[in-house]
Amino acid sequence: MITALCLNPSLDRTVYVERLEIGGTNRVLREHTVPGGKGVNVARMMASFGLPSRAALFLGREDERLMEETLSLWGCGMRAVMLDGALRVNIKVMDQSRGEITELNAPGSPVNDRQLEEMEELVIENAAQSRWLCLCGSLPPGCPDEYYAGLIRGVRLRAPGCRIALDASGESFRLALREGPDLIKPNLDELSAFAGYTIGDIDEAPRSIEALRERGARDIILSMGARGARLY
Repeated sequence: MITALCLNPSLDRTVYVERLEIGGTNRVLREHTVPGGKGVNVARMMASFGLPSRAALFLGREDERLMEETLSLWGCGMRAVMLDGALRVNIKVMDQSRGEITELNAPGSPVNDRQLEEMEELVIENAAQSRWLCLCGSLPPGCPDEYYAGLIRGVRLRAPGCRIALDASGESFRLALREGPDLIKPNLDELSAFAGYTIGDIDEAPRSIEALRERGARDIILSMGARGARLY
């Protein structure tokens, strides 16, 4: 089993327009809405490869049925800590004339200490039943930067057989890195932010990769968009 944590899931609404007119009126050609968030996407992809997977997530009560039905359709399980209200909605505008996507991402529903404690227990319980735990994506409002780091410590102590993958950015990534996750997956922008300078080419990456190792990283997948990825 692979458990993918998604603390800040979303509904991703994509609208298609012929040509995006900034400041003007745009006619929508078509649109569709699907559950999203890095952890949800990881669980979905693992299921597509035939691997047992589930998403652990904070979930607004208004969207429980949609999320559960969609994940089930994708072949994924679900474990959730329920919140009042609805999920954040991220809007993606596809300009078909340019082949460009403009994204408008909402911050997410705030969480409190009780809900964070409940999520920690849920994560550790599911990690004990899993080969991998994937910590993915942004943190919701009210979640401290050190939350991923604390989860890694808790899983190491109470579910030591579970390996941990980390796909995060910013301060939450830096703090969690100190706990020695088994696998991390920065992209070039995230690696540049960590290094403090722009890394525009793969040949510029090794020095920063070594710095990640010194900070606690074990295996590293550097993703480079259309240029593929490299495993260190």
